Amino acid sequence: MAIAGALGSCSSTTQDSTPIRIGAMVWLTGPAAEGWEKSIDWAVENVNEAGGIDGHPLEVEYVDVGTLTRATADAACERLANDPKIAGILTALLKQCAPFALKAKKVAISASSTSGDIYRAFAGKDYIWRSVESDIAQMQVLLGIASRDGAKSVALVTDTGDYGSTFFDWFGFFATELGLTITDVIRYDKTEACAAPVQKALAKKPDVLFYVPGSAPTAGCAARAVKDSGVKTRLLMPDGAQFTNLVEDGQDAAEGVEGTAPVSDPDSGFDQAYNARFGMAPPLLAAQSYDAAMLLAFGLQRSKGVTGAALAKGLKDVVSARGEKASWTLEGVQKVLSGIRSGNLVDIQGASGPLDYDSNAFTDVTSSVYGRWKVVNGAFQVQEYFRTTRADGSTESNVSVFRTEASNRVQQALQDSSSYVPPERRGLWAVVMATSGGWDNYRHQADALAQYQLLKARGVGDSRIVLILRDDLAYNPSNPEPGVVRNVAGGPNLYVGAQVDYAGSSIGPQQLLAILSGKKSADLPVVVESTENDNVFVFLVGHGGYQGVFLGSDKATYESGNFLAPRDLANTVKGMATNKAYRRMLVVIEACHGGTMGSELPLAPGALLISGANAYESSLGANYDASLRSWLGDEFAFKFWSLAQGTPDTKLADAYVSLYKGVAGSHVTLYNMEGFSGVRSVALSEFFTP
Repeated sequence: MAIAGALGSCSSTTQDSTPIRIGAMVWLTGPAAEGWEKSIDWAVENVNEAGGIDGHPLEVEYVDVGTLTRATADAACERLANDPKIAGILTALLKQCAPFALKAKKVAISASSTSGDIYRAFAGKDYIWRSVESDIAQMQVLLGIASRDGAKSVALVTDTGDYGSTFFDWFGFFATELGLTITDVIRYDKTEACAAPVQKALAKKPDVLFYVPGSAPTAGCAARAVKDSGVKTRLLMPDGAQFTNLVEDGQDAAEGVEGTAPVSDPDSGFDQAYNARFGMAPPLLAAQSYDAAMLLAFGLQRSKGVTGAALAKGLKDVVSARGEKASWTLEGVQKVLSGIRSGNLVDIQGASGPLDYDSNAFTDVTSSVYGRWKVVNGAFQVQEYFRTTRADGSTESNVSVFRTEASNRVQQALQDSSSYVPPERRGLWAVVMATSGGWDNYRHQADALAQYQLLKARGVGDSRIVLILRDDLAYNPSNPEPGVVRNVAGGPNLYVGAQVDYAGSSIGPQQLLAILSGKKSADLPVVVESTENDNVFVFLVGHGGYQGVFLGSDKATYESGNFLAPRDLANTVKGMATNKAYRRMLVVIEACHGGTMGSELPLAPGALLISGANAYESSLGANYDASLRSWLGDEFAFKFWSLAQGTPDTKLADAYVSLYKGVAGSHVTLYNMEGFSGVRSVALSEFFTP
């Protein structure tokens, strides 16, 4: 490992010139390597030229990410986090290093970790930072370009790798906000070739196809597939195309392909200075790498070289300063460091743009610049620049893009015009099912158990609740607390007293519908035995797609047809209405594309379905536990549970409005309001109390 910036030229030194060291886990080898070390060393040189940290020179200890496996990357993260000589960590593997940094109370900052998960997992926990916006912002910019240029229909194709996840999760949300018609959202196994899913998406002739390349040579593969199809669909890709050899692998098919990438602020002069210094254009994320190293130095100056909580607070102080501005240049670095020393903080303007952070939880910068590139004569050329905006249209907002709210424009108009008059209410039945299993799907069973325990706490007996779980969490080998399942870190054990009626994977779609409609058999001894005087509450949580809610957790399950289809659910509800098997019914769906389950719901009297996501959106996890490396809940399910627990008298209409505004990344949607009769008058408590 190399040591950079050991002494530099300190304009003011003290008797103690012991270096202050930061760790840098970045690519020094491999296709993503170029530019990282140059940018970081340049920032360190400028800091040392400006006097260092109160006269202490800044040093960098490099770790080459290009040589690491997952196991050795964990070990490197843990070593840097626990090394008392390392004041802070600059890492390309922020999500992987974050649990170690949090445990050691050491600041970790990234210039390249763009997963949308970072903010929702670690925001507000002081020690996790990044100098680049998440790919949520890049997805927003890509769709904005398509909409601006007249597109009416769009499709997305990405593989199952980590890189594509954020684009997959947020594509439907922003497309819905822009009023674009979604023709397809395809996520294919990353071990498969890209041509087939691209061709499938093109068959519906969208105006624009967004392809997210997960690994080389998939970008070139997609470019060739579009060219060979003959379909006049515009192809747009995110910055991964530059990492995955689009030009080399796509060859002539790459010519004219467009996309976006985070770039330096064109007004900062960084690109020109970089070219003059190194004789080359700055590579991808060079400006963000410079800014990350510079920010660590400023935070350390504010904390007077003290790491841990003092450094975290120091960073908050320096990025929150407003007023007089200072740039990323040597003169700007001198101005910032001098101001920190004298107590006169200034507004930092980075190479990538204003380094303003989310005022609620920090972690994320709140604005940045993307360049729209185009392959011209075999080279990526930036055609225009876009400064990111929030939902309110501002370019310098104080909130992370993750906190972009669903707009009033897309919110449903509440309808309560049905003539249905229900008979007297005498009881309540509930079906609660987590449709997936396994440790990786922890959140689904935790969500289901939370609903079950709330029903029990409100006085509903086990004889009136059908609980269906894979039941493989409490005593899972990965569980450090045998017998314990929580939906929030430090929360109550939701497994206590749980009476699971059907465990394992024995319940398929037909069995579930039989349970709901009261068809008892030797294989199904516990079913819903409701009458026209009973309300029925159904809560389903798991994975979903256009086909419906999957009753399983792997690809084989999906392909086998083991899913609850929208039409089958609709027919069952219709049959129950005909047979007078319920008074009112509330179906709650927590799954990606969950809105598809309401797409064929008939105008069944007294039945209402609420989904955390519409038919084109993902449903996002919540309550990340770094010690377990698991999400303990889902965003919509947790907020629905919190509302039902905390304010059970909330009317369904008000609950919808609250959840619509409070759930990030999707549009909470109601189905069959026309047939329900009572969204403004019926309270949540009707479905949680006997």
